[in-house]
Amino acid sequence: MSTTRRALRRAVGATALRLALSAPVAASAATDDGRWYYDLTGVAEAHQLSTGEGITIGLLDGPMNPAAPDLAAADV
Repeated sequence: MSTTRRALRRAVGATALRLALSAPVAASAATDDGRWYYDLTGVAEAHQLSTGEGITIGLLDGPMNPAAPDLAAADV
């Protein structure tokens, strides 16, 4: 491959890269309400089946001992 052809390929590649990097970003970020997960995880569909009423969720932020007497009847 000649030096001229190699230089031309590099110039075309660099130009394509510049165009790709300077393309405008979609405006969808401006209309995002912060609930992207709602549609992604199917929360609306799940709410048609159940609302979660009567469900208790616990969040553990450290290790737990499943052999503790208070957890004997717990589903952990």
